[in-house]
Amino acid sequence: MKQDSRVNDLLLLAGGVTDQADTKSINLAQKLTDEMVVYVASIGEDSPVEIAGTKGDVGADSIETQSTDKININTADLAQLQRLSGVGMKKAQDIIDYREQNGKFNQPEDLGNVSGFGEKSLEKLKGSVAVD
Repeated sequence: MKQDSRVNDLLLLAGGVTDQADTKSINLAQKLTDEMVVYVASIGEDSPVEIAGTKGDVGADSIETQSTDKININTADLAQLQRLSGVGMKKAQDIIDYREQNGKFNQPEDLGNVSGFGEKSLEKLKGSVAVD
């Protein structure tokens, strides 16, 4: 896959999805990352299969967290980042874009370097985010 490939590109290369696939369970526009696992749930499936030891899982309910249940801002996908207080689709995409352009966050406070994250936002997210 090319460096700027998206989940949709991967699925097309794989031959597409079956009619049992719940395409609402994934973000087709998400950019692919190294070691990413793309899981497409079946229609009616409550939660995707947990795959131990993977990073960047793509699924409606797959939240990559550390033992403290914080969302890892270095590996979380768009849907996971939107679970953070005050983070919508735009801010979540800004986090992903920032880390793709600048590398991993070294500490949660580095979110302050992302457009739209000021002191109030950082204080609100303080106990909810982690870095690896």
